[in-house]
Amino acid sequence: MGDDVGLWPVGEPGFWRQVVERLVTAVLVLDTAGRVVAANPAAERLLGRTIAAMRGTDAHDLLHRDADGNRVPRDRCPLLRTLAEGKGARGEGGTYLRGDGRLLAVSWSASPPYGGRLRQGCGTAVH
Repeated sequence: MGDDVGLWPVGEPGFWRQVVERLVTAVLVLDTAGRVVAANPAAERLLGRTIAAMRGTDAHDLLHRDADGNRVPRDRCPLLRTLAEGKGARGEGGTYLRGDGRLLAVSWSASPPYGGRLRQGCGTAVH
């Protein structure tokens, strides 16, 4: 198939950002340390937090809780394991803490973007 990408306007500035910002699925981008780098408006709404409040924070410490609202040990976090392994994964039945203090049942999927051969973090969709 070569490098033909059909009708996708790959060279258009901001195209991918526009796509992600319009998704109804919440998307977080994490760096290799698990810190929030970016979030789309759907993530802000779902998590009850602005990107300004999330950017640079450890996503696990900020969000991940058990069903009773207690912090989940880092070694039991499947998303952190996925990030460390640099592989895509999905999870069901997790719980996140919203900005208003409410607990939110979530499922998630993560996919690490690759720049050349270097792992750069992961994109995470939260449902």
